[in-house]
Amino acid sequence: MPNTATNINNDLTIKTGTLIINNENLTCSNTLYINGCLSDNSTTGTNTLKNVNINSGGSMFNSANEVYGISGNFIMLGGNLNTSANNIKPRFNIAGNLLILSGPLIVTGK
Repeated sequence: MPNTATNINNDLTIKTGTLIINNENLTCSNTLYINGCLSDNSTTGTNTLKNVNINSGGSMFNSANEVYGISGNFIMLGGNLNTSANNIKPRFNIAGNLLILSGPLIVTGK
């Protein structure tokens, strides 16, 4: 069970540094802009996002099998998705468009 909830009713911008999500629900009602790092290390919280933009130099780091519910678009303008080990498999449920202009996005699985 999550300890807390963070609800953003507008844009959330991570300009530099790392925003760590640990055992909590994260909701962003507009666009999540990642120039720094979003680090999520818990499967007990839910991630409900509208749009996600990972910009050059930005990253999403996962150390657990998180699920991201994205009701809008997921756009990579550089940056990357990282996990702490090969057996970590975050899931992205994207209702809108997936656009990768640059940056590595490796999709594996069965």
